[in-house]
Amino acid sequence: MEVLSEVLVLMSGWFFIGLLGFVVTLFIGRNKGNKTAQMTGKYGSLICLALSVSLISLGLIANESVEEEAARQEEMNKAFTKSSKQFTKFAKSADSYASIVADLEHREWGNAIDGSGNFDVDETVSDIVFNNSGLIGIVNRNLKDMKKQLNIMEKNDTNKFDYKAHKELYKKTKKMYNFISSPYGSYLNFPSNFRSFEDDFDDAYSNLTK
Repeated sequence: MEVLSEVLVLMSGWFFIGLLGFVVTLFIGRNKGNKTAQMTGKYGSLICLALSVSLISLGLIANESVEEEAARQEEMNKAFTKSSKQFTKFAKSADSYASIVADLEHREWGNAIDGSGNFDVDETVSDIVFNNSGLIGIVNRNLKDMKKQLNIMEKNDTNKFDYKAHKELYKKTKKMYNFISSPYGSYLNFPSNFRSFEDDFDDAYSNLTK
């Protein structure tokens, strides 16, 4: 649209120059009594004048549209930036609480193994998730808040910022949440399993904030 505005203004300038040429032709025709020159100058002047005015008007309209679009994109970028700050805040909170939950779950899992002669892994996993449901709920709320901000960023994405990096961080946070809310594997590989999810989170976070 900005290029179109410049082209229209340039073309109007050409027609204005043509207008001056036809006006000169008109005066020369009158001075010399040349009717052909007069007619050419008269109608040529009128045509160039009409075209110049039309092109200038179109150029002004196009320029106004460019300014409106620039203002709209600026507002979208502000909204994106605001949501991005909230998004990263919720992401860090989710990571912090997920780490706490993972430590508690692993410790409780170990206590269950040491303190029970009839140890049942499924029952133990169910118990440790229930015991830490409050903290897991905080991670879940952070995840929902991240999704809300992600939706706002998607609606205000002008390609100035990296929306995909935000989306990737959300995915990694969700995987980390899914693990602590429904642990799998063995007691021994629990720490390494969680660490792999947290490492993925850290990589995505670093990619977003670099």
